[in-house]
Amino acid sequence: MNSSFIASSAISPSFISLSSQRWRSLYQDLVSVPESSVTLDRIVDTRNAVLDRAEEILTDPPSNERQALTHALHTLRRLEQTAVRDPQSI
Repeated sequence: MNSSFIASSAISPSFISLSSQRWRSLYQDLVSVPESSVTLDRIVDTRNAVLDRAEEILTDPPSNERQALTHALHTLRRLEQTAVRDPQSI
C-alpha cells in the first residue's frame, strides 16, 4: 500500500491539485497520439492515475472533473480492449 493512501487525511490542497494535473496530462498525452503508438503500459499508467484521482474525490460533490474521469476510464477501457484483442494494433 502506498504512503499517500495511508496518509490520505493529511493530503494538502496542492497535492490534490498535482494529482488532478497528473491524470489529465497523462490522459491528454495518450489520446492525442495515433492508437498505433500507444502501448499497454501507457494505458495502464494512465488508468492508474485516473483511478487514484477518482478515489481522492469519491466523497466530493459531483463535478466536471468526476465526469471527465468517467469519460477517461471508458476511453482507456476501449483502448485496453483493443490492445489485448489485437496487440499489433496498439
